[in-house]
Amino acid sequence: MEYNGIDNLTLGVLNVAFDKGADETDFTASYDLSDNMTVDIIYHHMHSDGDMLLVMYNLDF
Repeated sequence: MEYNGIDNLTLGVLNVAFDKGADETDFTASYDLSDNMTVDIIYHHMHSDGDMLLVMYNLDF
């Protein structure tokens, strides 16, 4: 599920239920700095397997 109601900002959530192993819930935020630059932040909550935070700067050319 994603929400695009704020200028240049997209918020999202994704839940995955695996048959084997821990389930995972991801929370995302993506912000468009300009036509060719974005910042993405992804928080992975892998329940019993731990958590991970990714921050990515994307430049398109």
